[in-house]
Amino acid sequence: MTVLLRIHRKQLKAAHPVHQRLESHLQINADAFCDELTANLIKLEKVTLYDTMQMLVTLIRFFLNSCGLFF
Repeated sequence: MTVLLRIHRKQLKAAHPVHQRLESHLQINADAFCDELTANLIKLEKVTLYDTMQMLVTLIRFFLNSCGLFF
């Protein structure tokens, strides 16, 4: 997608001034999209990490309980 935006941006620079204004809107939208995507990936990583840690704690507790080491 980034490559397509770069190619399109080069084409717009040689185009009419109206298209140049459109380019700035496209760039802002692309930047906003990338920022939103990055934020969502970070949230997903945090949720996944939290879930993994919870499963690990549960498994450790189960193991310790089965060995009689955890009260």
